[in-house]
Amino acid sequence: MTLPILRVSAPFAPHTITKVEHLLELLAEIHERQYLKPRLALHGGTALNLFHLDLPRLSVDIDLLYVGDPSREGMLAERPRVRQELEDLFRKLGYRYAEPRDEHAGVTYKLVFRTAWGEDMIKVDLNFLNRAPLLGFVPRTCRHCEPTVTFNVIAFPELVAGKVKALAERRSAAIRDLYDLYQVAGLPLEDRALLKALIIYYWALADTFPRVLDGAIVDRFADAGPALESELFPVLHPNDRIQLETMIEKVGAFLGRFADLEPEEAKFLDLLASEGDYQPELLFDRWPEVLKRARISPAAAWKVKNLGRRPGSTPPKDNLPD
Repeated sequence: MTLPILRVSAPFAPHTITKVEHLLELLAEIHERQYLKPRLALHGGTALNLFHLDLPRLSVDIDLLYVGDPSREGMLAERPRVRQELEDLFRKLGYRYAEPRDEHAGVTYKLVFRTAWGEDMIKVDLNFLNRAPLLGFVPRTCRHCEPTVTFNVIAFPELVAGKVKALAERRSAAIRDLYDLYQVAGLPLEDRALLKALIIYYWALADTFPRVLDGAIVDRFADAGPALESELFPVLHPNDRIQLETMIEKVGAFLGRFADLEPEEAKFLDLLASEGDYQPELLFDRWPEVLKRARISPAAAWKVKNLGRRPGSTPPKDNLPD
């Protein structure tokens, strides 16, 4: 495929634009591979900003979910070929990378390539754990480049919930998660009840759970001024010098709207935290297809297993997939 040319009126940094163009080329090539196309879906900041929103910021990483076979056996059978096909493609496109460490949840590639400004790197995170996204995925087209690029993308409400999870978990680059949620907070959101259920679900999957869900999580950004300059402003329009306090206030208020829990929602969190008892019907009873996926979620099963490893914890209930 021809390298996509990013069509932006804003004077973004040229080396950042080049990086995004290589990222889009890589996504387009993956989507054209017959084996990979139905098995990989995009989530994270690139999915949100390049495929769902009107490019409020550039995004320079690729976060992929394996969505082929939700069963452990099926995933393990396909995992080697998925990796091999990706690695063959990386080499074909001229990327260099060190052999990555293969973790239980997935693998991260750091792809090095040359530009007019020297060497640069694209991080590709491939997650095999969250392989049953609750809302599935749909092909979406990034129209900010020529030629356009289409890829399978996680649904918008689930991306938002995943951003809340990332905000809770991450230390590095979390300022971009804060900015993304700041953008989302100003949008008219459909089906708030489902969005709330998804946010509670992903909050429960976060490494920080059983921390209470509220807007106070943004307080840790009070001293994040240096991160604005080093991590956020390089991917924003030069005139978008957003104030840290503005983002903290707006995102805190946004999260606070989901902190007032209904009895069933509170019970879901309480049972999971205290007994390792995962009861997704308490959240998703109104959405049968979502509930079906939540019941087979490997990510939820892994979370319950980890909760059961805490000192003095109750052994998890045996009602989860492998």
